[in-house]
Amino acid sequence: MQKGTYFDSERFVSEAIGAMKLGETNAVTLQALRDEIENLLADRIIGTVIGSMDRKAMQTYKNILEDHPELDEMDALMMLLPAIDGLRDKLERAINSLYNELIYDATLIGNTLATA
Repeated sequence: MQKGTYFDSERFVSEAIGAMKLGETNAVTLQALRDEIENLLADRIIGTVIGSMDRKAMQTYKNILEDHPELDEMDALMMLLPAIDGLRDKLERAINSLYNELIYDATLIGNTLATA
């Protein structure tokens, strides 16, 4: 995966599916796989962000929500993200790890099916 200014989740999913070398896959199965990878990616990103927040960041998050009732939770989180030290590197590692796990799992399943 290349570093970029913005993360393109659709590209990530497409590249992961391509690297999984699934061969011929029907549209329904492919869409289900795409949806599952998107969910895994969202879980990985949210987990990384929450895990990176220290007590001060959590308090700042709460203060943003209290001081700005016009903002929802996601808006408040987006305002806070730039202040979380090392988040970009942590996210990059988490996303690359997910990508590698997906490829490994697909290879393992492919090898198992080939020997069955």
